[in-house]
Amino acid sequence: MTVSKLLKIVSKCFFYIPLLIWVCFVVNKICQENIYIKMISFWLLHCLESRKDRLDFPRHSFSILAPAYHLILEGILILWIIRLLFSKTYKLHETYKLTEREKEDLIEEWQPDLLVPLISKDHPSLKYNIVSGPPSHKIIVNGKECINFASFNFLGLLDNERVKEKALMSLKKYGVGTCGPRGFYGTFDVHLELENRLAKFMKTEEAIIYSYGFATMASAIPAYSKRGDMIFVDEAACFSIQKGLQASRSFIKYFKHNDMEDLERLLKEQELEDQKNPRKARVTRKFIVVEGMYINTADICPLPELVKFTSNTFQVI
Repeated sequence: MTVSKLLKIVSKCFFYIPLLIWVCFVVNKICQENIYIKMISFWLLHCLESRKDRLDFPRHSFSILAPAYHLILEGILILWIIRLLFSKTYKLHETYKLTEREKEDLIEEWQPDLLVPLISKDHPSLKYNIVSGPPSHKIIVNGKECINFASFNFLGLLDNERVKEKALMSLKKYGVGTCGPRGFYGTFDVHLELENRLAKFMKTEEAIIYSYGFATMASAIPAYSKRGDMIFVDEAACFSIQKGLQASRSFIKYFKHNDMEDLERLLKEQELEDQKNPRKARVTRKFIVVEGMYINTADICPLPELVKFTSNTFQVI
């Protein structure tokens, strides 16, 4: 027995078993109320009357059994069941076997599409910009000296001779590989030494270093702020901060760029909200998120003024 036939049998069982139960219930109900006895006695009484009353027997008998629309619906249902019982089964997927000649014709007519569309030689994507020399604030692009506005080397550390010497020493000691991030390439002694020195410099218990700044901001924010917490953030915050805010699932309020008066206004409004529900305010942590130097505007945040807003309630990230 195939799976399709088995499924058909199971589906019919699920349909006909409830139907059989319903028919048994109706028959039992009829027997309990003696409807047929009432109908026969009613007809015998009317037989003694006029011919006109005897002709009304079907209408009276139907009114005893059930309303007319019930009989119509039940009649349609019975006809539909009879049709299902005597209807022929059909195959859902009828297959047609091709002859060898038809297969050969289809193969000859088939024209494969190009994997890559044809591109003209003058397409701008084929004209590459050739960058020569090391990354710096000035680079050579197609033989022309240009100012590099797309670099993260804000402090010019890549041009520092001391940094270059340390980089050469690291290459000779640890070598090079296809993986740069610590999570892929592994943890070395220099990673742990740098974390210890950073922790001592910042006067904290421990420190952690990331492979690049985007991951630092995107993961540090949700590490501190959780669902239900409140974050006040500068509207000029970079993309990585925005992704960290989304991951934190906290309540976000933006203040105008480097506008401490607008930030103070939002903080006062929050204090009024906290007074309405002090129990919730005690468990809600509040953070102020800013950038030391904004990547979108190149402005420096007014850190001394921000520190004035910090207290046991607000923390600056």
